Amino acid sequence: MPEGWKLRMAPLPGEQIGEVCWSTLTITLDPTEPEVVKRCTLVHEVVHVERGPVLNEPALAAREEMAVRREAARRLISLDALVETLRWTRDVDVAADDLSVDRGTLLDRVRWLTPEERARLDQEFQDRCEEIA
Repeated sequence: MPEGWKLRMAPLPGEQIGEVCWSTLTITLDPTEPEVVKRCTLVHEVVHVERGPVLNEPALAAREEMAVRREAARRLISLDALVETLRWTRDVDVAADDLSVDRGTLLDRVRWLTPEERARLDQEFQDRCEEIA
């Protein structure tokens, strides 16, 4: 947790699973969510805290949310771990379970691979195909 911040477990409205309250320096998670979802949501909310508050303007908020999702997914799934998991499964749910993340976090990590990371994956799996042939 960021210094000075508290973690609170409490039901949240609607489909919300996590929230940052700047005035009380509190991150709230919905306790009814599975542990893996709480883990991913906590990292997501911590990234929001680290990046600071955003003006209440829809376009800026959407851009910030994308940046936070990208960073949270990177923190939760290393490239090495992703490569190891993809060596034995291409099933998204199985891979997410193996990586101890939720499906959305895994999809975000793959969606926002850098060109260098994509090249590494291409090379890893090209080498693997050559080993088999």
